[in-house]
Amino acid sequence: MQPFKSKFLIIILSTLVALEGFSLVGLQSKYDELNRRSSVFETLYTELNVSYNYLNTSYQTLAIEYTDLRSAYENLTQTHMSLRFQYEQTAGSYEDLQDTYSELRREHQIEETLRIGNSLESYYDLVRDEEGFMGKWYGDQRDIDFCAKLALHDLGRNCWPSLENKYYEDVGNYSYVMAKNKINDVIGLIEVHAYDSPAEKIEKILQFLSDHLHYELEVNNVYLAPTETLGFKSGDCDDFTTLGAALFEAAGIDAAVGFFKNEKDKYHCMVLVHLKDLEGYDFWKFDDLTGKGLEEGRWIIIEPQYTIENQGDDWIHQWQLLYTTAIE
Repeated sequence: MQPFKSKFLIIILSTLVALEGFSLVGLQSKYDELNRRSSVFETLYTELNVSYNYLNTSYQTLAIEYTDLRSAYENLTQTHMSLRFQYEQTAGSYEDLQDTYSELRREHQIEETLRIGNSLESYYDLVRDEEGFMGKWYGDQRDIDFCAKLALHDLGRNCWPSLENKYYEDVGNYSYVMAKNKINDVIGLIEVHAYDSPAEKIEKILQFLSDHLHYELEVNNVYLAPTETLGFKSGDCDDFTTLGAALFEAAGIDAAVGFFKNEKDKYHCMVLVHLKDLEGYDFWKFDDLTGKGLEEGRWIIIEPQYTIENQGDDWIHQWQLLYTTAIE
């Protein structure tokens, strides 16, 4: 620092000597003043240099901390992305589990609703024995009348008073009340509403039967009541028909059970509903069945083993109506 100072003063002095009017005393005074200022500047320089070194050290420290923080931030970003991915996967799995739980809960609800107890089942055995339908059929109006009577019972009609009194004494409730409650529960389970159109009600009921019941042959003919078919979750054509007619009636649609025959002398049962149309769906119908004892007007054939979009199938057209009984 000293050589720099000396050179600086020599330059200043040389400059001053060259100027006119300056004396040695004045130059000495100027020299002393400049020397004083130089000392001040030197002190300031030293202080600034110390500050610079301190700030530089602080900067280096901060730079290292910044590098560490940036590295930590990048690691946290990767961890966040990984956790978010895991969360999205877990959320998706949770939604799947929720859907599965809802499905299982509904299946459980259906199982509980459709289940039939031993008391009610034994009642129907007594009814079949009483009516002479224990393992037999007659192939005439009597069969279809009995099916209609079973449907009426499960809709809350006291069709067999003498048996009903005995049942009440043993069980403490009326069988037709128990059966009607079950039918109402099933209508609620199917989510049939009063504001639904007739076609919408039929669509929902047929879809439910298709989803939860299946066809099974009987070793020995037995006409099942609607609650029995629901409890077994299976039946043959007459069982599907009796159940379908009862559910349609419970939903507010006039229905009848029908006994049919084709050219091959095979017999079949299907439902008839008192409607003008199925609101855009194809169907087979009778324009007048007053000769068969039904009310005036169109009666549409409903195959209860088919969903609504298949009611116009040509297979249905082969069957000729022999006997029918309204559920009333």
